[in-house]
Amino acid sequence: MDKPNDCYIYEDLMTLQPEGLLQPETSRALQEHLRRCPACRQRFERLTKELPTVAESDSESIDYLKTIRRQQLKKTLMIVGGLLIIVLSYIALKLFIIGTPNGAYQADYTYHPQAGGSWQITGRLMGSGEVFTRHEVLETDDERIVQARVGVASVFHRRDSFELQLPADKIILVKGERLYPGGVIVSERAIDLFDSRTPYIGNNSEVIQLLNRLRVGLITPFSVELATDQLPYGLTILAEGEFSDSDDPTAQFKTMSELILSLIDNCDYITWEYEQAGHKSLSFYRDDPELVINQIAYDPLADVRNFQKLLHELDYHY
Repeated sequence: MDKPNDCYIYEDLMTLQPEGLLQPETSRALQEHLRRCPACRQRFERLTKELPTVAESDSESIDYLKTIRRQQLKKTLMIVGGLLIIVLSYIALKLFIIGTPNGAYQADYTYHPQAGGSWQITGRLMGSGEVFTRHEVLETDDERIVQARVGVASVFHRRDSFELQLPADKIILVKGERLYPGGVIVSERAIDLFDSRTPYIGNNSEVIQLLNRLRVGLITPFSVELATDQLPYGLTILAEGEFSDSDDPTAQFKTMSELILSLIDNCDYITWEYEQAGHKSLSFYRDDPELVINQIAYDPLADVRNFQKLLHELDYHY
């Protein structure tokens, strides 16, 4: 039999019962008390009607959070999808319609001076599956710059070559080469070597850079010694590779020496020290009348066109 004061104890337990926080024995005691006490039973019924259950509140909160997460995920997917479409569209546009500068592609260009003072320029791609998407001519006061763009073959572009005719009243630049009025073509190689000339043999770093640009290393690995203490100033190239008896490096040494003497203003001689069935030494002097640079009637450094002519005279092909 419950004591009268027990109602106060059970009233405190009523608030915990809906939440499932009571021990099984305590819950059974509460249920037994509610069966015997009408007043407490009415109070418990009012309590359970007035307060929402924890399960309902949690369910509403969880549903709300799920809705927010779904909306955020949907927005994120839409943004990522939109960015992906933009990137893929740009790549497709570059590959199939606009193209990229043809400097990264192997292309063969030929140039033919035409009667009446113009150049016919023909470009042909060497790789398969590549096409010219377009070409344009940019003009300055002194030059015309031909820029071709290359892309992937598609229904939009199918040409692997193009022809262009331009007036020869200005210098025309095509992929590093220069076409001059009068039918003179200067290669990118000649321009690079001409720009590497130096007035002083004492500048060791520039001398080494010049020899590397001339590709002396294709003849032999080398090191250098500079003779700049007194006149005449000279450069000694120490060949680190050994030549066989059947090799004759004399012509190669001579060609390289003439170019070095042309490109270093105050260099008076070039000496090659090398091994070929024993130690050998070969020197070339600036004032030697047998050198091509002393037989030509033009200054090879006065203009890059003259230097291109010298490369042709020396049959330089490195």
